[in-house]
Amino acid sequence: MAPLLTARGLAYAYPGGASAVFEGIDLSVEPGEFIAIVGQSGVGKSTLLRCCVGLTAATAGQARLEAPPAGTGRPYAFVFQDTRLLPWRRVRANVAYGLKGLALDHAALEDRVDEAMALALVRDLGERWPFQLSGGQAQRVGIARALALRPRLLLMDEPFSAVDALTRQKLQDELLGIWQRARPAVLFVTHDIEEAVYLADRVIVLGGKPARIVLERRIALPRPRERESAPLQQEVRAIERAL
Repeated sequence: MAPLLTARGLAYAYPGGASAVFEGIDLSVEPGEFIAIVGQSGVGKSTLLRCCVGLTAATAGQARLEAPPAGTGRPYAFVFQDTRLLPWRRVRANVAYGLKGLALDHAALEDRVDEAMALALVRDLGERWPFQLSGGQAQRVGIARALALRPRLLLMDEPFSAVDALTRQKLQDELLGIWQRARPAVLFVTHDIEEAVYLADRVIVLGGKPARIVLERRIALPRPRERESAPLQQEVRAIERAL
């Protein structure tokens, strides 16, 4: 099966910067694959996500996403740490917002919103305003808004870092359930190595200045995974050594 996303030699330097933030990044993502990207602050993890889909122009190299627009969906969708919900729109209207411009009639649009909200476990929150949501609920709504686009690639930029530990674990499990049902490919940025190992098929570690891929490790542990299990913690320690 051909990769969904292929990046070769990607590099990025801020305008006027003396050196690149990262360089020489080679990356491929298979359809339905879950990849986590970890690394210390400043290595350009978030910028790399944006370069992979052309939202930020790479200084060198190229990335190709083999997911042409289908008319009723989008090639990719983002989920951010701060959710970026529109405060003047209720939850249901927020989930529907990204569907503007797609070839969907009203009934199909409403069905798409229902489906996405059910997948993200927020169907009962549709009439709430964003300020009425907990942190975990807001993140679920952000995920629902992305899922409504039926993206081939879901890009997630530290989406759970602003919630408490118990909520974070619950959201991790819910994300895995969504991923297993909807099967988008996922590129997931996190500072949390245990989170990366718990979620991903493959973990990519960025390090150095300029940053490069210093480790690419396939996580062959069966699912569901136990956070405190010895095999999972061994994977965590192996990745920690690379950092």
